[in-house]
Amino acid sequence: MRATVSIALDTIEFCQAFYPRAAGDADWVTEYRYFEAMKANPRARFPPIVVVKTSGRSLPYLLLDGLHRMRSFARAKRYRIPAVIERLPESKWLARATELNVAHGRSLNAQDKASIAGRLDDEGWSDADQARLLQMPIESLQRLKIERLVRPTATTSSKRTVVASSAPSVLKAPARGLVGRAAERAIS
Repeated sequence: MRATVSIALDTIEFCQAFYPRAAGDADWVTEYRYFEAMKANPRARFPPIVVVKTSGRSLPYLLLDGLHRMRSFARAKRYRIPAVIERLPESKWLARATELNVAHGRSLNAQDKASIAGRLDDEGWSDADQARLLQMPIESLQRLKIERLVRPTATTSSKRTVVASSAPSVLKAPARGLVGRAAERAIS
């Protein structure tokens, strides 16, 4: 079992690049429910957050799991939070954060999974490894990528080449249906 320690909230960094939820902190309802539970019972215990020990960053810890708990503690003016501290190379932070978020709590939605898949593609992960991490069949992952991920392309004109950002974009309905059908026709 991993040891739980108490750390100061102001020593923890949140970085969207290593957070698996595409909408980031948009789920204010979860945060509010934790806060209400703390108000109702000041001795209420919550699972520890998971952080990674950093070096060369502005703060000593980076949050991998527990954003809503951390924000609820801050809202309740509790300035220390139970945490498990892990030591991992930066190249493993997104995968570990994904693994932790898949294992409990609110499920990752299709937008979250597509965003993670796009980032893992950029890191050279195979579809099989991504599917294992996201706990979904490889066929579902591949379909999700066709329907949701749009990779930027270079447009060449006679005078210049225009290249958009290299990061993949994740589409929401109704645009994903149009792109998904066009991509399926292009593959066929």
